[in-house]
Amino acid sequence: MIHSLAIFVAFIRMQALTIRKINVSLKEQKDFLRQIIDMSPTFIYAKNLDGDITLANVTFASAYGTTVKDLVGKKEEDFCLNKEMTERLFDEKLVILFNKTISKSEESFIDSQGRTRWLQSIKIPFHTSTGKQMLCVATDITTRKVAEEALKEAESKYRSLVEKAPVGVYIIQEARFVYVNPRMSEIFGYTVEELLNMEIKNLFVTEDRPLIEKNISKQLNNQLSSISYQARGIKKDQSLIYLEIHGSTTTYEGKPAIIGMYLDITERVKTEEIIRKSDKLSVVGELAAGVAHEIRNPLTSLKGFLQLLQSKTNDNKIYFDIMLSELDRINFIVNEFLVLAKPQIINFQKKDLLKILQNITILLNTQAIINNVQIHVDFDPSIPLIECEENLIKQLFINILKNAIEAMANGGEIRVQAMKYQNDRILIRCIDQGCGIPEERQIKLFEPFYTTKEKGTGLGLMVCYKIIEAHNGKITIESKINEGTTVNIILPIKHH
Repeated sequence: MIHSLAIFVAFIRMQALTIRKINVSLKEQKDFLRQIIDMSPTFIYAKNLDGDITLANVTFASAYGTTVKDLVGKKEEDFCLNKEMTERLFDEKLVILFNKTISKSEESFIDSQGRTRWLQSIKIPFHTSTGKQMLCVATDITTRKVAEEALKEAESKYRSLVEKAPVGVYIIQEARFVYVNPRMSEIFGYTVEELLNMEIKNLFVTEDRPLIEKNISKQLNNQLSSISYQARGIKKDQSLIYLEIHGSTTTYEGKPAIIGMYLDITERVKTEEIIRKSDKLSVVGELAAGVAHEIRNPLTSLKGFLQLLQSKTNDNKIYFDIMLSELDRINFIVNEFLVLAKPQIINFQKKDLLKILQNITILLNTQAIINNVQIHVDFDPSIPLIECEENLIKQLFINILKNAIEAMANGGEIRVQAMKYQNDRILIRCIDQGCGIPEERQIKLFEPFYTTKEKGTGLGLMVCYKIIEAHNGKITIESKINEGTTVNIILPIKHH
């Protein structure tokens, strides 16, 4: 009996010791887990159905500016109630009531200092002896969120800058546009969608297409990192534009690409051409003035003595006629030289343009008949008198009509039309049925000493240009091979 009692007591002591060890072990594990929870940078907390906080870590408590001890047993709304919290509390109720796990990629959280913080959370239902509860583990993603928002804002600003840029911006991939800004659409006259579906080379003149293809290929194959060059483009309305192209290699959506700019330099090129032509005209003018005056004096003497000799003999009349004709030709060229000289004071007077044209037609009629050419004048009778220098205007139309006659080796018809243009101007058109002028030669027509004729001086059209310039007018030429040429002249009614 006594022995049995001793065994029982020993057993009880052993059990008590075991329980004590278990409790110590459990406490150690609990403390260890507590340390892990409190060391975690994530928000960890648990709530019951009433919304009371049953578990919280230091990170979560710190967000409310309090301790874990003060937080447990209280409700979140006791610390800071706001709209964002109301939405979270509703989600937490759903987790407990419907035994449902809820994950949120991001949700906002207002801390004790009123700062908005962003969390990525998961809420899990679980059961305890006291009933249903909810455990939440949330990572603070505020830094990432702020960075993302800053990146979005920067992207928005840069996109807005590119979309509103005064230069064309493009991205090329696999030899096609994958992005163009609105300015590119303005430059070429196509919609953005049309540009994205076009072959890039088709936006340029035929002669420049190999250059475009070569440069794009070199950049996409990493043979060139950046490039700048000029090329001639064609707008949707087929008009010619001059472009300055810049491009740099980059990566776009994981693939090699070219990003760059198109600058429309058409006006700059035209201005440079005007300056170049003006400089050339100035040099030619100075040269012409000196040469013309030096030639004119001996020319007058030669012609006078030749006429004197001709009057004293009837022999070799044909030779005298040829020599006098050639002297007249030299005199005509000298007069053209003088027109090219430095600008002189021009006496503008009101003149009848129809009468001037009729007189010139009569003057050139013999030459026209010899060449089997008919000249027809179609004139608007309501055209008023224009302010001009009559002799210069005569020389202008003589040059234009002589060119037309000489261009019609097989004969034909020349139509001269005159009409009102934009209320304060007159449009004169000279339309022939001649051989036409090749397109590549048309851009050089008004340059000094450039001619398309075998015996031409290259001064006729340049003289025309100078005369029209002196009258504040404009001249353009349209021509097609074997179809003829149309010369358009615009003159102001009043000289300003």
